[in-house]
Order: sequence, then structure tokens, then C-alpha cells
Amino acid sequence: MKLKWMTIAGPAIVLSILFYLSRPAKSFLFEGSGSGTTFTPTAWSASSFPLQWKINPTRSTAIVGNTPVTNVIMNSFTTWTNAPNTQLSVASPT
Repeated sequence: MKLKWMTIAGPAIVLSILFYLSRPAKSFLFEGSGSGTTFTPTAWSASSFPLQWKINPTRSTAIVGNTPVTNVIMNSFTTWTNAPNTQLSVASPT
């Protein structure tokens, strides 16, 4: 009787301990570099801002609509910079 109890309780205890010590899974990976216990998050340098961009305004046949291509890109950047928890500055093309 004692042996039967141990064959059930032993693995149950081990699984309970492993479940208790396990960390929740995340749906993303932190970007950075490091070794051992040192981790440095990847971040853009403050000197990289404002972001500069240039676009070829020539419209191909694959693009439909009447909005100029540069307006579409500027609107896209506006959506990106207005996102919550975003500290990003983008310069309009000159």
C-alpha cells in the first residue's frame, strides 16, 4: 500500500514543484545583447532622431487611388508616432 502511494505522490510532488517554479511564457523576445547575467536592451541612439526619410514619388501601376504617395507615407508616420507609449520624432522630407 505504501509503495502504491509513493508511485502516485512522488511524481505529483515533482510536477507541482516544477509548475510552481516555472515562469510564464511571453509571446515576444526582448531585443538586446549580453552574456551571463548582464543584458543590455537594444535601443536607438537619441542622435538618430528625428528620423529622416525620402521617397521616390513616382507612382507605379500597382498603386491605386488619388492620394499622393508622400501624403500616404506622412500619414503612416503620423499613425506610428501617435501610438501609445511611443517617443519618436519624424522629420518631413525636404
